[in-house]
Amino acid sequence: MRPQVRWLRQYRWRLSLDIRRYFPSIHHETLCELFSRRLGDRRTIELIRAMIAAGGEVYRTPVAISVLGLETEPVPPGRGLPLGGYLSHWSGGLYLDGLDHYVKRELKIAAYLRYMDDFTLFGNDRAELEEAREAIRDWLARERKLSLKPARDRVQPCSQPSTVLGFRVSRAGVSPGSKAKRRLRARLRKAESLGVERLVRSLQAYRGMMLSL
Repeated sequence: MRPQVRWLRQYRWRLSLDIRRYFPSIHHETLCELFSRRLGDRRTIELIRAMIAAGGEVYRTPVAISVLGLETEPVPPGRGLPLGGYLSHWSGGLYLDGLDHYVKRELKIAAYLRYMDDFTLFGNDRAELEEAREAIRDWLARERKLSLKPARDRVQPCSQPSTVLGFRVSRAGVSPGSKAKRRLRARLRKAESLGVERLVRSLQAYRGMMLSL
């Protein structure tokens, strides 16, 4: 969070982007090609390929279709990684590693942050960030078969606070967002019901987390 606060103070504009239906949209063959470039053992590649294919089947189960609302827009075969799957978190980072290099090396954006499928660009030229957005949109479609969420693609002034991973981030610093505050209160009430020692440990844990931001 600290680089984000520093860049909010340093730059005039920010562009926060998010991938539409990121994990359900990951293309299996493209992901396997990325693994193949880095791993030389054929058996390992075949194991990873089988795990990726099996994980994608979760989006075709009746429970997932109902819970995720996939009746009108189902996940096609050959796509999708399950949330919490053995390879999912690592693969989700790897899948957009090329985007990081593209933004830094090709678009020359000096201030750039990404966590999984949420990423933010900073700059003093609004038009430059808008051009970068369109270049990123084209790269994602061409290289990763992904699209951006249209509701989160506008350039905003850095003077305006934003919510990042559940925290409110502004030029003044970092504080818990509304959802984080609700979760904090619920967890502290639960810890209190389990005894004073558990409550103290929970408070110490949250204090350590906030000091690290």
